[in-house]
Amino acid sequence: MAADDLYDNVRAFAALAPAGPRVNGTVNGATVDRKVGRVFFRSVMFVVMTGAITDGTHTVNVQESANGTVWTDVAAGDLRGGEPAASLTDDNVVYEMAYTGKARYVRLQLVTAGATTGGLVDGVALLGIQAVSR
Repeated sequence: MAADDLYDNVRAFAALAPAGPRVNGTVNGATVDRKVGRVFFRSVMFVVMTGAITDGTHTVNVQESANGTVWTDVAAGDLRGGEPAASLTDDNVVYEMAYTGKARYVRLQLVTAGATTGGLVDGVALLGIQAVSR
């Protein structure tokens, strides 16, 4: 296999695991460590997918952490693509966001409001562009 294809240069991780319909509340996604073994990945892209949304607003935030414990929302200048707020008319939509900051750890956070039956929202983190081993 060629080492210049996506399979050899990109790693995928569940960032917001599939679950039943999301109702009111906040869900913190899985911690994504940009260091995998001896490789540090410089690029992070989140792919967020919706299924059926019956009500409510489902807002996705990207968060960062230096230590994997204390989390802050990513500054707008470190995010490309914008954080989506999916609602009733956003069934089966795919959103892409790129994190360009320097923190080692990143995650998605989903905040759902105004929902009684909710909606399906999940996400995947793609790590790419390997840096020198650390």
